[in-house]
Amino acid sequence: MIAGCTLERNGQVGILFREEDSEFRGGHRNRIEQCTLRDNGTGPTGIGIDIQGRTQDITVRETRFENTTDAPLRVGIRIGKETQRVVLEDNTFENFPTMVQDRRPTTIPSK
Repeated sequence: MIAGCTLERNGQVGILFREEDSEFRGGHRNRIEQCTLRDNGTGPTGIGIDIQGRTQDITVRETRFENTTDAPLRVGIRIGKETQRVVLEDNTFENFPTMVQDRRPTTIPSK
């Protein structure tokens, strides 16, 4: 659990759940609550929270995403193509071109 913190002016991403070689090593079952992510990123690639790979069961609740005058953040939350079960509740976004970028397919492939 990451709670009640402020993450600001980091490189490309405020919080990164990276793609691991093995699903076993993924950043599963994490909660981010009542945090502030401000001015993270440089250039056109700034992302508040980037959930990559086969990461599962991530909750982002009551978290504030802010861009101030230089506006380096472009995406508040990016959800990867293989990411599963993400819960987003009561988050606020200030001055963002894209609040949530969900890269998952809109249909579930048949087996």
